[in-house]
Amino acid sequence: MNPTTTQLLHAVAVAECRSFSAAARQCKVAQPTISNSVSDLEELLGKRIFRRSTRKVETTPFGDAILPAIAEAVAAIDRVTVEAQALINPANRLLRVAFTPLLDIGTIDPLFSAYRLKHPDVEIVYKECTHESLAERLTLEQIDVAFAHDMPRHADLRRCPLFADPLHYVPANGLTGDEGATVTVDAFGDTPLLLTNGSCGLAPTTLRLFQQSGTDPHLYAGRAMTHAALKDWAELGLGGAILPSSKLGPDPSRYPRVVVGGAPQRLEYQAVWAKSSEATDHLAMFFRQLPKVSAAIFHQNVA
Repeated sequence: MNPTTTQLLHAVAVAECRSFSAAARQCKVAQPTISNSVSDLEELLGKRIFRRSTRKVETTPFGDAILPAIAEAVAAIDRVTVEAQALINPANRLLRVAFTPLLDIGTIDPLFSAYRLKHPDVEIVYKECTHESLAERLTLEQIDVAFAHDMPRHADLRRCPLFADPLHYVPANGLTGDEGATVTVDAFGDTPLLLTNGSCGLAPTTLRLFQQSGTDPHLYAGRAMTHAALKDWAELGLGGAILPSSKLGPDPSRYPRVVVGGAPQRLEYQAVWAKSSEATDHLAMFFRQLPKVSAAIFHQNVA
C-alpha cells in the first residue's frame, strides 16, 4: 500500500511546525486526525519519522532522511494541479518561481511587484524546492526561474546576480565575541560541526569551505532538517554552526565572520533560468527587466 496524499501533507506540516497541535491548526483538522495520519504513515514506512515528547517534537534520523523525499512528493502533487490548469486553459500564463528553504520568500517577492502591475494576466506560482533539484527542474522545464546560491554553471543557463549574504560562525553554547570579529575554519578545532541534511544547500557550501582551507571538519553525528535548527543546536552546546547573516536575527555582527584564505565568506544569491525560456514572451519580459529591478532593490550597480 502506498502513502496517501493526506498522510504526506500532514507529515510535512508536523515537520514545519514541530508540533502536532500547531500542524493541526495549519491543516484545519483536529489534532487526533494529524496524530493518527502520521502514525499510519510511519507504520506503512516501517520506522518512526518523529520522536514525540510532552515538550517537543523532533525528527528521528530516519525522518531526517525521508522528509525531503516526502516534501518533494507534496510539491509534485501541487505541480500536477498547476500544470493541469495550464493545459486546460492555455491562456492562463504562468511564471513558475522556485527557491530554496534558505531564502525567505519576502526577500524575492519585491522583484515581481512591477511585473505584476504590468502583466496582471500572468499567474506567479512560488515553489520551495530542495537546492540540489533546482538545476534539473530548470532543464526539465518544471520551473521557469530559480533563486538560490551556488547554482551549477551550465551553457544552457543564464543568471542574474542578486545579493550577498555574509557567513558567520555560531559557537557552541551560543557564546559570541567582539563585534566585527573573524574566525577561520581551521580554528574550529575539535568542536563538532553542525550541518543540515542538505536540502537547503547550506551543508555542501559549509563543507566546501573546509575543503578550500585543507581542513577536515569534526562532524556532529546528527543532521538538522532545516537551517533554523542549527542556531538552537549550537546554543544547546551540541557544536558550532555556520549560518548566513540573514538567519541570525537583528544583530548578526555579534557572531564572528567566517574567513577562508583571508577573504570573508558569503553566499552569493542569483536568479537562474534556462535560455530556452526566453522564447516565451511573458517570461522574456520578466528576464529583461530583472537586472535593473534587482539592482534597485539590492543596491547593486548595473553596467
